[in-house]
Amino acid sequence: MKSWKNLLIPLIVMGVLIVGLIVFLVIKNNSGSGEEEFDTNVLSIGPQDITELRVHRRNLEDDIVIGVGSDSLGSPVYSYNGVEVDDENYSLTAINNFMTVMMSYNVSSLVKNSGALSEYGLSDPEITIEFTRTDNTVQRVLLGDDTYDGSACYMKIDGDDRIFTVAVAKKVCANYTEIDFLKSQVLNIDFSQISTVQFDRTTDHLHLLATCEIYEDTGEPLFTIVEPYKIKASTYFNNLIKTICQLEIAKFIEIPDDQLESYGLNDPAFHILITLNNGQKTELYISQKLAGYYYGRMLGIDQYFMLSDMQITGLETPILTLLNSYVAYYTSSEISSISGFYGGENFRLEISLGPSGKYADPDSSVKLDNRNAVVYNSDGRIYASVLFESLATIVIGGIDSDATPNLADTIMTLEYVTNEYQTTKVDFVQRDADTYYVFINDEYSGFYVTYDELFRDGGTDTYSYGVWAAYQLLDTAIKNNVNGVYDIPEEVADN
Repeated sequence: MKSWKNLLIPLIVMGVLIVGLIVFLVIKNNSGSGEEEFDTNVLSIGPQDITELRVHRRNLEDDIVIGVGSDSLGSPVYSYNGVEVDDENYSLTAINNFMTVMMSYNVSSLVKNSGALSEYGLSDPEITIEFTRTDNTVQRVLLGDDTYDGSACYMKIDGDDRIFTVAVAKKVCANYTEIDFLKSQVLNIDFSQISTVQFDRTTDHLHLLATCEIYEDTGEPLFTIVEPYKIKASTYFNNLIKTICQLEIAKFIEIPDDQLESYGLNDPAFHILITLNNGQKTELYISQKLAGYYYGRMLGIDQYFMLSDMQITGLETPILTLLNSYVAYYTSSEISSISGFYGGENFRLEISLGPSGKYADPDSSVKLDNRNAVVYNSDGRIYASVLFESLATIVIGGIDSDATPNLADTIMTLEYVTNEYQTTKVDFVQRDADTYYVFINDEYSGFYVTYDELFRDGGTDTYSYGVWAAYQLLDTAIKNNVNGVYDIPEEVADN
C-alpha cells in the first residue's frame, strides 16, 4: 500500500505539467501575432513592365534611380541616375544583378494577426522601393526592421495589408551606393605606346623617370632610367611598371575628406604617371601599405580604391634594386672591344665570336693587345672570361647624388665599343680609401663603386677578380702558358 502512495505523487505532478502545457499551447495559438512559413513569391516585376526603379533610404541622402528602356530588339537598356549604363564608368553586370534582386520578392514567412506597422519598422520604413510602371502608376515595397535573429527583415507591399519577412540580403542590396555600380577599372596600357613612366616615392624622396622600348622578339617592355640617373632599369622596376599597366581595380570605397589621413591619402606615399606617345596620361596616387592593403585614387576618377598587397608588389623596393646592378653591362656577343687605362698602363681586349658564341670556337677571335687570350687553367676556365666578366659586371656600390666630383681626377678609364660602334666611356674618381665615383660618358652618374670591383685579386678563385687584377692575371697567363694552359702558382695565390 505504501508503495502505491509513493507512485501516486509523481503521477499527479506529471498530470499537472501536461495540463499546463496544453493550456500554454492553446493560449499561444489564440494570442497576438506570430509567423508561419510562407515560401511564396508575392511580387515579381519584369523590366518590360516599368520605366523606373527608385530606392529611397531613410538614412541616406541620395536615392538610387535606375531608368529602364529598351533597344530595337526589345532588350532592356538601363541608366543610373541619368547616366547610361555600361559606358566607361558603370557596370551593366552590376545593374543587372541589382535589378534581379530588387524586382522579385520571394518571402519566407507571413506575420499572423499583425499589429501596428510601427511594431515592424514599417510606419517609417528604412527602405522604400518604388516601381514606376509603364502606365505611370507607382507601386511601393517597404522594408522595415530586422527579425530577432537578424536573418530576415519585415516587408510590406502598398495596397496589401499582409506583412511578410524576406531575406535581409534584400535590404543590404538596397543600401548600395554608386561605388557598387562602378566597373572594375583595368588599366591594360599598351607598352608599345608608352613614352615615359614617372615613379615617385615620398618615404625616401625617390624620383625616377624612365623611357620604354619593346623587345622585338617577345614584345616585352624594357625601361631605361633617364632621370635623375642614366641607366637601364632592373627586372624589379620592369615588373612593377608591368603590374601597374595591367592593374585591375575591383574594389572602390568611400573615404570622407576628414578621414583621408587615416588612409594615408592626405600625402600619398607613391605617385605613378604614365604618359603615352599621343600625350594621354594615366596618373595614380597610392598610400603606404596599411594592414595588408594600399589605398589610392586615379586622376579623373572621383572614387577611392583599395588594393591588396597580392595585387601590387614592389612599391617599397630599395632604389638600387630598381636599377640595373652594373655600371655598364654587356654580353660577349655585343662587344667589339674594351680598352682600359690605369696608372700609365693600358690594354685592349678584342672579341669576335663564332657561330657558337663561345671563346673556344675555332671561328672565334679573342685577343688582348693583339695576343691570343684563350688560355685555360686546369679546370677549363678561360682567363679571357675572367677579364670580360670583371669588366661587364662592375657592381654599383651606392648612390651619392649630392657629390660634385671632378672628372679631371680620373684614376681609371674604361671604353666599351659595341658591334654597332656605340661607345660608352666610364671613368672612376677617388671618393675615399675604399670607393670611387663613376662618370659615364663624361657625366657624373650619381653612383660609386667599391675598391674590390676594380682591384680585388681573387687568387685561385677566378670568380672574385676586380678589373685591373683580372687584366694582370690574363696578361700573366698569356706570357706563361704552356700549350694554352696556365695555373696560378700557389705562392702567388697565397700572396
